[in-house]
Amino acid sequence: MKNNVGTTTATTSTANGEANTFLQSTISLSCDEETYMNVGTTVTTTSTANGIGNTSFLQPRIPLICDEESYMSAVTTRSANVNKSDEENVDSDNDDNIIIDNGNGDNSAVVDNDFDTILRTRRTINSFLPTLSGDWESTLEKAIQSAIHAPNHKRTEPWRFHLLGPETIQKVCELNASIVAEKKGEKAGKKKLDRWLQMPGWLVVTCKTDNDNISNTNSMDDPTGIDREDYAACCCAVQNLCLSLHNSGMGTKWTTGPVNFDSRFNDIVGLQEDAEYVVGTIWFGTPEKKPNSPVKKQAIKDVLVRSS
Repeated sequence: MKNNVGTTTATTSTANGEANTFLQSTISLSCDEETYMNVGTTVTTTSTANGIGNTSFLQPRIPLICDEESYMSAVTTRSANVNKSDEENVDSDNDDNIIIDNGNGDNSAVVDNDFDTILRTRRTINSFLPTLSGDWESTLEKAIQSAIHAPNHKRTEPWRFHLLGPETIQKVCELNASIVAEKKGEKAGKKKLDRWLQMPGWLVVTCKTDNDNISNTNSMDDPTGIDREDYAACCCAVQNLCLSLHNSGMGTKWTTGPVNFDSRFNDIVGLQEDAEYVVGTIWFGTPEKKPNSPVKKQAIKDVLVRSS
């Protein structure tokens, strides 16, 4: 395997004399298996005439799967100031950007500058606008791409994503209404039917159970069982999916009601009952309104346990 890693450093000055440092690492890789590269960690602080220091970080960790030579260039910058000359490479509205050049001019950039904000502002959405946005399919595909990068022990990649169409959604809603009606009466069933039909986007996430190619016990009761590990991986994938959609302006609700585990649900959605099981149904769409932020009952001191 051939690995060429080059790093360049450039310092620019702004109108008030402040300096900004940007580092770039270019990687040329030829590989025939999955490769994880730590391109290095470089921290540079520059002092300026007015005493203000700016720090830039280069710390990309790039997973690559390739069977032919690939060329990638990654730039990570964090700076208090962005020079106008750098605006074509760095979004001036964001402090943290990762720009990946895959060699064909198709650059993609991470646009969120505060990952913690994305994490903390995601909320379960109960009310959506009636129709999906025009680019919802590409947004969903991007979210699924993020989902499948979830932690996955033994790399079983157990997740499956079933996007439901209008006819299937109608049948699922009617099935759920009948289940509710059996327990709470026809009026409750009708109310639930009307409510569920308002959900614009439906994605059923399942976990594969076919792991015959791996020698291990398939039991949720065994702490090291593949079933347990795969379910955990799928839950991580759902979290990634919801966060990605939230970052794109779409809301989600992860549902796990009784209908998800009814054998008739499997038939309607087209699931292979002996090869996969439902982790949850994700409703998605544009939030009707901004949700309220719940007050957490516990502080860090209540949940963080330190040992000697």
